[in-house]
Amino acid sequence: MRNTKDIDLFILEKDKDRLIEIITEEGWEDYYPQHDYDRSWIYRGFKDGLIADLIWRMPNHRRNVDPSWLTGAGQVEIYSRWIRLVPLEHMLISKLYVMQRERCDWPDMLNILNFSFQRVRWRPLLKMLQEDAALFGGLLAAFRWLEPEKAKRIPLYVWEAVGLTPELHNAKAIQEDRAFLLDTRDWFGPTQ
Repeated sequence: MRNTKDIDLFILEKDKDRLIEIITEEGWEDYYPQHDYDRSWIYRGFKDGLIADLIWRMPNHRRNVDPSWLTGAGQVEIYSRWIRLVPLEHMLISKLYVMQRERCDWPDMLNILNFSFQRVRWRPLLKMLQEDAALFGGLLAAFRWLEPEKAKRIPLYVWEAVGLTPELHNAKAIQEDRAFLLDTRDWFGPTQ
């Protein structure tokens, strides 16, 4: 399992100034002087070697966090506090566009799909993606290559919407661990 460098807290844009004020009062400093970042979509608080990201918009400004991000999923108890989770579909979309030279969130998304593909609400996800469904198709193509048997269990209409088919030609002919071909370190699957 990889160690995370930060925690992402999704917030509404209308609340950002007040939340920045609150974490500043708690001793968190703006991370900008240490490492500049684009403040148009995120505030990065830093304290005791930890980073808390307050996120109200996607980095590409394609969509803002809306109330459905904050109310559409369950909760988890962490250190005796209940934390509301971001819905799976929004998490996938928030990571879809992060493919930069120094950082790519697609390995996270491939693991999310590996463990959660049966819980994805596919129709709402496709509706949110709209013209970017083909980009999501790139992720599904990689998932299909890594896990052909699981990929076949994703509904056919999803594959059609992204311009692909669920079947990978000669999928059973390859017996090797395909995740190892991408990264020899332990990054994918049940050992994560």
